[in-house]
Amino acid sequence: MSSTSHSIRERIAALDLARAETEADFDRHASAAIAGDASAGKLAAEADQRLTRLATDRRILERALFRAEDTERSAAEADAAVVRLAHRANARAAADRLLDLARKIDEATAAMLPLLREIEATEREIGSSMRLAGLSLTGGIVGQSNLAVIAMDRLTLSANGKAMFASDQRPIAEIAKGAWRDLLTNNKEEAA
Repeated sequence: MSSTSHSIRERIAALDLARAETEADFDRHASAAIAGDASAGKLAAEADQRLTRLATDRRILERALFRAEDTERSAAEADAAVVRLAHRANARAAADRLLDLARKIDEATAAMLPLLREIEATEREIGSSMRLAGLSLTGGIVGQSNLAVIAMDRLTLSANGKAMFASDQRPIAEIAKGAWRDLLTNNKEEAA
């Protein structure tokens, strides 16, 4: 059965207390023996033997304490190593997930960039066609220009957790529908 460093320290403390008491006994008996008490010499010799045995026991406990502390330190280091390995495994798994997410962002960006360019080109086409048709753009309606910028701003706000601060909370398609309502309505009427 191995003892903990704490229990060994308690045993050393108890032993030190017994040693102090035995030293006091030795001093008392030695003084009495010098004063002529015949039985005190024998008691002083017994106290001296106990002191020798207590000193030996203390050296044994000190070595046991060193081994116990070393064992406990090794166990604590092993436990810490297990915890570090678990955290490292968690970090690796998170890094793998992050890489997957980054790839998805790359895919989404690759899909989104052409759409943004197409939105800009379509806005220019609408403006050009309206001018050629003799119609004027009011320019003050949200979404009649820079719809791609609005979409990117919305994306940036959402990515930063600030989507609620967007001045216009409508979906991008609703903004476009509101901006070009007259053309969309006219297309439906002309088709009828």
